[in-house]
Amino acid sequence: MDLTASQRKTLALYGPAIQAAATVHMNTADLWSTIRDVAEAEGLASPGVRVQDVSHLRGIFGGMTRAAEALQNASGDQALSASMIGQAPWSPDVDVQAATPAYLATFQLTRLVDGVPVTDWAAVRIPGALPGTVGQLQASLEADAMAMAAEAGGTFYGEFQGIDSIALQAIAPR
Repeated sequence: MDLTASQRKTLALYGPAIQAAATVHMNTADLWSTIRDVAEAEGLASPGVRVQDVSHLRGIFGGMTRAAEALQNASGDQALSASMIGQAPWSPDVDVQAATPAYLATFQLTRLVDGVPVTDWAAVRIPGALPGTVGQLQASLEADAMAMAAEAGGTFYGEFQGIDSIALQAIAPR
């Protein structure tokens, strides 16, 4: 995705705050309060960014949130669609995505440890085409989660419960 120099500056300074605001559907006044707080914590007299750049990035992150929500609300037999794939500020242009697709799937992995649910975040890079349905994606990611556990020490500490909160985003091919 092509960003202007001032959008890249805004992303570097306040990207995490803008993304978090979009994720929780924060209103504009609260977003700017958060940005001012970040600027102050960094010792800046003012945020030093343009309203248009924050708005543009908030729109991109809002699209990522809507894609994740669409994926979460889809049934297992529903076909994966472009509306379920986030386009991050660092995602490649659509023509690159079409020629060499690659995706990052993030998800929560839950297991029971001494009867208490423990949840961790995990990420898997998916080169090439995605599975055809939401259920096939979930099954593939569950298998990946089990493989990651095996690589990390052989077995899970605790009982595997499953994965949740899956989000997909287009990423640059390697």
